[in-house]
Amino acid sequence: MYFDDVLGQEDIKTHLESAIKSGKISHAYLFTGEEGMGKLMMARAFAQALLCEEKAPGETRPCGTCHSCRQADSLNHPDIIFFRPGDAPDRKVSDYARSKVVGDMQTRPYQSKYKIYIIEEAHTLSEQVQNILLKSIEEPPSYVISILLCANRRMMIPTILSRCVEMPFRPVATSRIVSYLKQNYEITDAEAQENASFAFGNVGRAIRQSEDSGYRQRRESVIGLLSGFHEKGAYEWMPLIGTIGKDRALAGEYVDLIGEWLRDVLFYKTGAKKGDLCYDKQEYALKDMAEAMSFEDIDRALRGVEVARRHLAAAVDIELVMLNLFDSFLPRD
Repeated sequence: MYFDDVLGQEDIKTHLESAIKSGKISHAYLFTGEEGMGKLMMARAFAQALLCEEKAPGETRPCGTCHSCRQADSLNHPDIIFFRPGDAPDRKVSDYARSKVVGDMQTRPYQSKYKIYIIEEAHTLSEQVQNILLKSIEEPPSYVISILLCANRRMMIPTILSRCVEMPFRPVATSRIVSYLKQNYEITDAEAQENASFAFGNVGRAIRQSEDSGYRQRRESVIGLLSGFHEKGAYEWMPLIGTIGKDRALAGEYVDLIGEWLRDVLFYKTGAKKGDLCYDKQEYALKDMAEAMSFEDIDRALRGVEVARRHLAAAVDIELVMLNLFDSFLPRD
């Protein structure tokens, strides 16, 4: 895994490469940004570069062929430890954190200068678990580096935020994503442009959309659901809820698609050009919804989308989340 494998995020690459060259490595990093922005890939590339056995002095690119690099590439390096909350036995995340991270840190690296802990989905950790990890971030052994991956920094306790070097992952230019998709996937120019536009700078999302043959169908179902919404009742949402079932990731994708539709409705209502719209081929449906909704209505529905995202992340019942989202669309007397 190399820094070049991550599309965009040049400022973060520059910072990490400078740290490698100077040897001034922080004991804790917090990579923030929504899922799909390349946080895990960047963490893996950083870890591999730090532990490479054959890297020339002053170089930041790992050789890719030494024993350490081969272990890192195959996710079998004994000094790169991945902590995933979902792997906790019997969902006892606090006990898992104590053994997998806090306790394990007391053992020196097996073969390297550093022992690197990559803590995934840090935003899902409870305050209790974050406090368990805090001491290992505040006073780690000299050989320990922690990299926390977080999709929502607001879910992190202030003391962790203050103890880490925070690196926000930012949206990548649509043109770069289009070029990447055209080079790596057998899709038309129009499909590459469409998938990149709907990704809003999120490379991972653009890739998933390009690989998933059902994505276009799901987008069309959202258009059908929201077109003429003011003439429909809650029963119209039940087939969608049935399709989602217990799939939280799928629910999140539908919520994002609904949010993107609302964004276009707002843009249309404020006089945006057709080229600025994601759903630019649905101009008449957007016009109909823009005329039916006031700015206050649109704002309430957009807030409903944000609430739905937070509730899905907090494991609230999916059917309840979607019904509450529908309720946010309904006009108020």
